[in-house]
Amino acid sequence: MEDNRDLFFSVWRNIFLNKYIFEQLNLLKKFKKVTFRRLEDLKHHKYKGYIKKIVYTSDEIINNRNFLVYYDLLESICFTDYSLALVCPSIFPMGIKTIKFPIKHGDYGVIETYGLSLLPNSVTNIKNIYMIEPFISIPSNIKRIHFRKISQNILNKCSDFINKNHNESSLTDIGFYLDPSFGVNLNFDSIPNGMVKRIHLSTINFNVVDIPKSITNLKLDIRNAITLQEKNKFSFSNLKKLELVSKSEIEIHHHILPESLIHLKMISPKIFLGKKSLPNGLLYLKVSNNVMRMVNNNWLPLTLKTLIVGKTMTDNWYGFKHSCLTIQHVNIPPKLVHLEFEEKGFGEGDHQILTPGCIPKSLTYLNVGLNFNQEILKDALPNLVEINLGSRFNQYLEPGVLPKTSLKKLILSTDFNKKLEVGSLPDSITHLIFGYNFNQPIFSLPSSLTCLELYCPKYSHIINTPNLFPPCLSKLVLSNNFKQNNLISNDCFSSIGNVLIE
Repeated sequence: MEDNRDLFFSVWRNIFLNKYIFEQLNLLKKFKKVTFRRLEDLKHHKYKGYIKKIVYTSDEIINNRNFLVYYDLLESICFTDYSLALVCPSIFPMGIKTIKFPIKHGDYGVIETYGLSLLPNSVTNIKNIYMIEPFISIPSNIKRIHFRKISQNILNKCSDFINKNHNESSLTDIGFYLDPSFGVNLNFDSIPNGMVKRIHLSTINFNVVDIPKSITNLKLDIRNAITLQEKNKFSFSNLKKLELVSKSEIEIHHHILPESLIHLKMISPKIFLGKKSLPNGLLYLKVSNNVMRMVNNNWLPLTLKTLIVGKTMTDNWYGFKHSCLTIQHVNIPPKLVHLEFEEKGFGEGDHQILTPGCIPKSLTYLNVGLNFNQEILKDALPNLVEINLGSRFNQYLEPGVLPKTSLKKLILSTDFNKKLEVGSLPDSITHLIFGYNFNQPIFSLPSSLTCLELYCPKYSHIINTPNLFPPCLSKLVLSNNFKQNNLISNDCFSSIGNVLIE
């Protein structure tokens, strides 16, 4: 063990090996997911060996199996062009796990399917399957399958097949997209109790009574309204995760959702929640930012640890100030760890102010969304580890406002352009990001900083303070103007050889 430790540090302290390791890690991160719009780009990509996920948007047919064999780390591929012809199974290399086929438009009747057994046995997750005729067996390695279209006859045969082969099957997750024109009626009776744990239904409407009571994960993506008001029709005692998506509205009456539920997502133009409609043991909640009909501010369960306020589904929502989810209009649970606003954020103008006590001491992650631009009072952000102050924030950060010892990552995004005093940025910060408009002299940086990202094309000041960058800095990301205009002097580095500069 001691020899291994010595070997590790001897490699780590080697400047050239250290830099090579960081370069490789950076390439893995940069090319983890790549979108290809042309077949030619897919053939000749320089960094094939680093890509884990491919999104292919072209309608050009991939008919050569050698195209993908050199993508050594490839785990997932997604086809998005609806006009793409049948994808040949021989193109997929061994090791791939997830395949998402394109959603077809037009005449469904002419769509062909091929045997799923022709896919590599490493595949565990397939989506957008069109199974019409003849029946195609589901290989035992498949854990998750989503049918974009399936005939009633094939559905019946599929259910019978699952029932007969459930001892050999790995299937735990099944999904259906049900258009009324398909004339398909789901019948889960033939699926062995307890076999399928996760079900995803996309349809006009559906009777929840027909869903197996043994499931743990349920997603309903329904174009009509979702109304849950009868306890006996939603008695899923094993349900852990529920996702409700409606293009109309979601309405949940009190004491309907099972107490076993710990993870809940609700996305809809309107969400109506009755009194005590959320389970007491809920840990994760994501809602679109238009929850309505709340009788008081205490509607969030005290057990909640993650709260995400997502985007609204309508195009005519012009602000967040009318929602009940403003920071002053809801009592934040005392155990909350993660608070995130994806879109409108804390509100517009002076509608939101961060004051001491409005955020619990348990919170470690805060993303205020797009609209927040108000002064932050001292002691308002007690023990946060990561803060994203959003696109519009452009306020002076008085020394002592940000957490002194806990803060590790700070994002000062698009609009921020205020002078930073000594002490404005706590020494505990290890990852610091500046956005588009920042153009202020930098004279001091946190002593623990390991990664600095300057996406500041308007920046014009020469940075030449000796040893400005701490010895622990290992990564520096710069917009092009820093290199083109030589804005950073080598005197700023205590050891420039240890820093990966992008």
